[in-house]
Amino acid sequence: MSPMINRLSRQGQPLLGFSLSSPEFRLWLRPGHEGLFGKAAGLIGLARNQLSLLSQLAPKLGHSFSYCLPSTASTGYLSIGSYNSAQFSYTPMVSSSLEGTVYFVRLTGITVGGKGLPMAASAYAGAPTIIDSGTVITRLPPDVYAALSSAIAAALKRHKRAPAYAILDTCFKGSVKKLAVPEVDMVFQGSATLKLAPRNVMNDVDVAAATCLAFATAVSVAIIGNKLQQTFRVVSDFAKSRIGFAAGGCN
Repeated sequence: MSPMINRLSRQGQPLLGFSLSSPEFRLWLRPGHEGLFGKAAGLIGLARNQLSLLSQLAPKLGHSFSYCLPSTASTGYLSIGSYNSAQFSYTPMVSSSLEGTVYFVRLTGITVGGKGLPMAASAYAGAPTIIDSGTVITRLPPDVYAALSSAIAAALKRHKRAPAYAILDTCFKGSVKKLAVPEVDMVFQGSATLKLAPRNVMNDVDVAAATCLAFATAVSVAIIGNKLQQTFRVVSDFAKSRIGFAAGGCN
């Protein structure tokens, strides 16, 4: 299930009442966006282009935004403008010739249960990486995904496997609460690290009475998806060309 953001704010103050009466303000709606699991609530455009909500509000509110994507038991937020910079660890925004409107970062390592995946650092550069709040499942370069899948399968070898579901091929019977899922750390350039809880690593598939590794193989671009980001605070700061992470943003 895709997380919902139910509060738009500036420094904690609601922004839902801002005026759309200006002829220069453009709002584009995209109907029929359901996502992989058919329960998405819609999209807000925060891309790096002139028509995005961020670009239109930035001259008045500031050239940064932060958000926290909630779990099903918590409440998230989106804030445009200033933020407490001391609360975050940062990774640089990376330039790419592929697409100028999305947010590229550089993934440098993954650990499972405190142990790095058995591969060269260059494997993580097998595909350019973007961070995307609108994609549920995280995609990794093929060799990296294969190593992560193997490490998770080894850690959960005492649990009964379940059939694959859609793009999720590392699945186990039961729910994530019944599995001893190891901690998975995602390390980015600059040493910014996301220490993932089981709910970030695995995705319960109710229709299959199973839980699956919430990662898949990337085709051409690796994606840090929103399941992985849940309950973390994420800030995109254009003035300083960086993306920051902080744990415990909306538990």
